[in-house]
Amino acid sequence: MSTSDLPQEENNDRFGSLVKDFADAVEEQDVEAEEAASLAVWQHISEMDHEPSPWLLAMNEATLCEAAFDWDGAEEAYKRACAVDNPRSQAKAYESLAAFYQLLGRDENILETLQRSTQLALIDPMAGMDVFAFLAESGIYLQLNDLPRAGQAIEEAFARLEDGPMHDLTRAYALIRRAGYEIRVEAWEAVQKDLEAAWSLLQPHADFFFAGGWQKALAFWWTITARLRAAQSDDWEAMKAWKEVVDRHRIIAQLPQLEGPYKHNNLAVALRDFGLSLRAVDSELAKDAFKESRMIRQSIGLPPLDES
Repeated sequence: MSTSDLPQEENNDRFGSLVKDFADAVEEQDVEAEEAASLAVWQHISEMDHEPSPWLLAMNEATLCEAAFDWDGAEEAYKRACAVDNPRSQAKAYESLAAFYQLLGRDENILETLQRSTQLALIDPMAGMDVFAFLAESGIYLQLNDLPRAGQAIEEAFARLEDGPMHDLTRAYALIRRAGYEIRVEAWEAVQKDLEAAWSLLQPHADFFFAGGWQKALAFWWTITARLRAAQSDDWEAMKAWKEVVDRHRIIAQLPQLEGPYKHNNLAVALRDFGLSLRAVDSELAKDAFKESRMIRQSIGLPPLDES
């Protein structure tokens, strides 16, 4: 009997039991049990037969348009999803629209969209959405070299962090983002402290290959580590760290539950950055990394990244 054939009450009980299994595995730091429970939850959700909401229809349409490289259609669908009358759904839609703008390199649209996502996430916070909203905003401020606003957004994120192992992934992201900010303000001891604290949360999940969230966090950790090594003029160690970033994004690119061009673009960006680090140590392998990056971008309908 599939999930859709079960009575609603039994369906809800089954879902609650699966979530509890996952929470217990996280609490016990049992990586194998956590992976199995995550798979079970994902399968249950995929089998549920609900009448799709206008928001879900719009979000699904955006995904289909992205797969067809119909960027205008994707933007229009995301904007319809942003217009629904539900703060949580709107916050998620604006977050997705910001990621879409970032994919296309439309930097002028990203900040305003993320700010709107943050405002909506604060109305009805759920599952760390408000924390991630502030962290995403801080990342854009760092790109704009607006260090005061980046620091303030990071402080807002930490003020909303909850305790307990169920929030370890969110905490790891926050620590890594703060470390990236600390590199920019040259707070070297604080950088190392935050990276070590984040690693203690991430390391038990390093082999949890199906979990996109943990793998993304590991790629993020190695990215900031690479930037730290480069800031310390240690080009060889920076190159090694960028190789780790590429390896994590290769894992993510194989995950079937992550749809759309984003996972492939992230791998292309990582390969470009790896290529730049190889060039810095005069390695002839740089050209291979750049070539693969260009091929991936071409396969998802996007132009090559800047390699200068």
